[in-house]
Amino acid sequence: MASIDPGRVATSPFLSDSLQLVRRVETVNAATGRAVIASQAPVACRGVVTMAGSSNVQRTENGAMQPRAISIVTRTRMRGVEQGGGQPDWIIWRGITFTVTGCDPYPQFGRGFYQVEALSEQAADPAL
Repeated sequence: MASIDPGRVATSPFLSDSLQLVRRVETVNAATGRAVIASQAPVACRGVVTMAGSSNVQRTENGAMQPRAISIVTRTRMRGVEQGGGQPDWIIWRGITFTVTGCDPYPQFGRGFYQVEALSEQAADPAL
């Protein structure tokens, strides 16, 4: 029986892709009581990116939209919408900005891996 270490395969430069992670921090302005969202500098990371869900065009009375969702297996923990009201991280992949919608432990690939789901920020994205 062959033994393959999925963790090693997932971090291989032949299979994984480069991403940029942008952390967003939300603070409250003491003078106005309004939330202020600041983006930190992008951090380079790697992960196996696959398409998630359908990318069919959705037509509405106001126009058309083509949602795009991706799934990423990575060693980098990312933040989705948090219960405390924090802002979700952004992922920049191939020039397209995605918002993290969820980050769950992914022990199938080994200890320290996460499966991240993200949705595109744009109504229509360029072809990949």
